[in-house]
Amino acid sequence: MAIRGARAVLAAAAMVAAVGLAGCGGDDEDSDGGDSSAASFCDLANDVDSGVNALDDVDPSDTASVEAAFTKSIETLEQAEAAAPDEIKDDVAKTLEGFRAIFDVLESNDFDLVKASQDPAFAELAENEEFSAAADNVEAFVDEECGTTTTGG
Repeated sequence: MAIRGARAVLAAAAMVAAVGLAGCGGDDEDSDGGDSSAASFCDLANDVDSGVNALDDVDPSDTASVEAAFTKSIETLEQAEAAAPDEIKDDVAKTLEGFRAIFDVLESNDFDLVKASQDPAFAELAENEEFSAAADNVEAFVDEECGTTTTGG
């Protein structure tokens, strides 16, 4: 039962990042001289996707591994935020905010996924409509601008 809760923390954290940013690796061509910022964002989103997928391999009982994986994911999401086109920048920032909040819950629980899964603050994050809406907006942008369908949501 405790491992299931730990895996739920990992899954929710991965969704915060992946729902909006996974699989964005579409065509970099700007057929009508379009926004190269969107193409750069799509390229970087592939790195985010790789980092998020790495969370699947984290051993929930290895707190150092949990901390390292989440730290790396936040760094990659920060790069995605910097590269995000203006029309999606606020939503990427909100997605990053959600991921940082999950990191804070993990940190306050010594990166113990079992303890974090039982923290009421985590339950609040899992149900946060602002984070969910931002991720949905980023997902729609990725689908439209990057020419791919995301794996989340």
